[in-house]
Amino acid sequence: MNIRILLLFLCLLCIHKVVKAVDASITLSNPTVSNNLTLFIVTDSTNEPYTIQTTIGGVACRQIPGSKYGYFNVTAPTVTSSQNNLIFTITYFDSGTDVMAFQYNAINGVNYQNIGIQKTNTNAWITATIALSDASFRNAQNNGADFRIGTTTGYNNYISAITVAVGSLNPAGEPVPSTTGSSYSEFIGKAVA
Repeated sequence: MNIRILLLFLCLLCIHKVVKAVDASITLSNPTVSNNLTLFIVTDSTNEPYTIQTTIGGVACRQIPGSKYGYFNVTAPTVTSSQNNLIFTITYFDSGTDVMAFQYNAINGVNYQNIGIQKTNTNAWITATIALSDASFRNAQNNGADFRIGTTTGYNNYISAITVAVGSLNPAGEPVPSTTGSSYSEFIGKAVA
């Protein structure tokens, strides 16, 4: 029995994420629950950072209307500009098939480094994990923000929660999602990167 416990412990060590606890988080409920992470809020619907408190799929969240952005700031010194390895989780409602833009301050001086999150119209809440190795949070976006989420395609985005942690991911230790491949699929039992 002790050997099984030791093996389990060793397996857990091999697959861990090189990350400490969450450093900043925001739950966009009503009221918003914030820990070292804030959303810039305006009430004028003509302004670019305009967002709306709403509920979708039974979950309170912020709607980021099409062609608008939600601007977020990590409270200094929680994450400094020299901490380049960051892990984000973004919980969003997956409606439509457009690409949600995640744009952040990067070390190359680009203030709006873009990563697209492809939506697949499941009409369910999904949590995306994004690992950055080139972040440089220095409040360089509009409204003194470190990152923003939105779209230029005119589609709405719904965000319920975001976390930020200093650290990096070990790709070899990440779980491979199960698929519902058909009996004739050449990828059954194989991981695809």
